[in-house]
Amino acid sequence: MNLAAQADVEEQLGRELTEAELLRLPGLLAKASAIVEGYLNRVYTDWDDIPDAVTVVAASMVARVVFTIPRATPDS
Repeated sequence: MNLAAQADVEEQLGRELTEAELLRLPGLLAKASAIVEGYLNRVYTDWDDIPDAVTVVAASMVARVVFTIPRATPDS
């Protein structure tokens, strides 16, 4: 289960994700969630049980990757 959603990442970035970024989003969310769950030694199975701070950390991790490692757009 991903610990953050598209809206959480966009909130961290202060903008909407591009088409190219949306293509990368599922994998980035899965990786960030795995890292956070591993660090916390806890697996979340219910969206309502995820603390806001955990969501912010996972979304911030994804936003950092999106911001610092741009990828080519689908048209280029």
